[in-house]
Amino acid sequence: MLFVSQTETGFVEPISVLLLMMVLYMGFRPIFYWLSALTKQKLKWIIGLALILTVAIAILVVTQIRIQLFGDIWHIQIMAAKIAAGNFKWDEWILQYPQLVPLTYLYSIFVRLGNGIGFGFYPFFYAYNIILMIGTIGLVIHILWRRSPAVGAFSAIVALVTPLFYSFMIQVGYTDGASIFVLVLLVDLFDQIRLKWQQILLVSLAFSYAYLMRPNVIIFLVALLIIGGFSWKKNPPQFKKTSQMFVACLIGIFLAIGTGKVIDQVNHYNPQNKDAYPTVHWIYMGLNQATLGEYNSTDRYYTLDHKGYSTANAADLAGIEKRLSEYNPVSLLAHWYQKYLILWKSGSFQMLTDYQGSYITAPGWLLQNNGTFILLIQTYSKALMGLFLLAMLLDFWRKKQLKINSILLSLLTIFGISLFHTLLWEVKTRYQFMTFGLIFLVGILSLTNQIEVPSRIWQRPKVKAIVLISLPMLILLSSLLMGQYVNKKVPIQITGNNNLNNYKQSSSQIRIPAHESIEQGVTLNADAATLILKTGADAPLDLKILSNKPDDQDVVINREILPQQTQLTIHNLSASGLPAGQYIIQIENKNSFAVTMTGQNKVYVSLYPSLITMPQKQQSSFVFYFYGKKVNGSYNLNFIVSYIIIVIIMWLFLIFNTVKTRKGNHFENNNRTQG
Repeated sequence: MLFVSQTETGFVEPISVLLLMMVLYMGFRPIFYWLSALTKQKLKWIIGLALILTVAIAILVVTQIRIQLFGDIWHIQIMAAKIAAGNFKWDEWILQYPQLVPLTYLYSIFVRLGNGIGFGFYPFFYAYNIILMIGTIGLVIHILWRRSPAVGAFSAIVALVTPLFYSFMIQVGYTDGASIFVLVLLVDLFDQIRLKWQQILLVSLAFSYAYLMRPNVIIFLVALLIIGGFSWKKNPPQFKKTSQMFVACLIGIFLAIGTGKVIDQVNHYNPQNKDAYPTVHWIYMGLNQATLGEYNSTDRYYTLDHKGYSTANAADLAGIEKRLSEYNPVSLLAHWYQKYLILWKSGSFQMLTDYQGSYITAPGWLLQNNGTFILLIQTYSKALMGLFLLAMLLDFWRKKQLKINSILLSLLTIFGISLFHTLLWEVKTRYQFMTFGLIFLVGILSLTNQIEVPSRIWQRPKVKAIVLISLPMLILLSSLLMGQYVNKKVPIQITGNNNLNNYKQSSSQIRIPAHESIEQGVTLNADAATLILKTGADAPLDLKILSNKPDDQDVVINREILPQQTQLTIHNLSASGLPAGQYIIQIENKNSFAVTMTGQNKVYVSLYPSLITMPQKQQSSFVFYFYGKKVNGSYNLNFIVSYIIIVIIMWLFLIFNTVKTRKGNHFENNNRTQG
């Protein structure tokens, strides 16, 4: 994962990731030593401050940066709003994926609450995601505090500067947020010496919730079985606790199944409708050699083309049999190996592209430096994950065996999820994301173990010499590789509203009455160079872009929209670009009859801050995109120079530390000789 250079957002130079791992380790060491010298009371204050800052940053992110959502999460939100309005005509996408119904129903409750107090859906959506995020961090701190208060405080500080907690987990959430939180909660409960009846009840309820959201948490039961097998005769109290949790989780599954049936019935949903994918569909997809078992549209439509649940189920079973017959033991092992790599290949756990499109709105500084910012975040995230995994490996190597405890349970769950998708299911890199809370937990503990008692391999003079000699060459090679991508420019979307693929459940046409105009406000946080407006009008219309200042609504752009024109693209909006500011998109119909054009006729929920109020008082939206001037897509000279300075400082520090250690050893040896 460290040396996979092509990530979801582009090229990340792999040597820089390795060197940044060293920088992070050297930076984390003094922080941990400082924390170890503090009293418990001071550590509690640090934890409290770190959690407050984490929540503050999360709120700042979701209020200042809005990302276009698409796919499952968008369909769920639209359907939730329809359910809240009493419309149970199910979205075709969710008819295909019955597992999305529980989250859809939960979101419909958020819509009702939001509409009831006038806040709308998204404050509840983001609050829910942030609660799961901060709950996960709090549980990790709680588990580690029992081992060492300093380690607990250290985890709070590292969480504060972990980008993953501020990206997919709060911007999208999906079913991953719930599974991340519950898996850490279950490990926390398992970490107790013994379970009270209230805690056993909590296990059942929590597992039921997680199973409703993401059924593959059932792998946790397999991990419990393994723990139970190890502790059966060797540790009776541990076996008793494991058995209690196993039974409680089983009860949770039955609760989830019953609750799911009630949700389906209340919302008039048939989980075995003619469009629903049968369970075996995912096994069939996972055996696709051409796509390495990844989610793909070919297998998706193969199943959809077999109309009816039972017909599709039979077709997928036949497909599984055929695909298995095409494997031999060697090719099957190779297929599994490639699937396993897919789960871990990105290494950043950022998930910046799954269900997330371009910006709806973002601060100007981010828009102007987006490529460099994303690159920095990706490099840092890969280095942090690499440091965690390396620490876990070194910790295991030193101990040679693992104790039967909550850490072993976490590891079994982490790699159990990997094996589940590798051996049985289809794969996407995001599917490993649900284990991040456990990876963070075990990674922090292993890292602090390495800081307290460094691995002996790093103490060997030959290893130190090799590192010191090779570092300058690695820095040079890394810089040269970065230089290949300097000044590669890409356009950046400043703002826009989603494409129509997400609006199949509502009319894709806006009707403009005769001799009337409709308007939608637009905020540009950076200079715009290009506008793309989806049109599809059945008669001529006039487009005007007006400045939206208190005493100034001058026409800035004036263009005619031709009939049957699919989209209108305007390059070079002005000589120097359309300056950042407030604007209005106005479409005027000068005809004596009503004209329709492309747009979202009825907005159920929307992240876009300004919508059109139609004559019928319903909210609608144009489909448009404003792009700025091209910005650096990845590496630039400032980035490379800063990087070189940081790693050279690290190299010089290592030289100084090595010389100091040798002098100290030499002085000590002299004293012994004289003595």
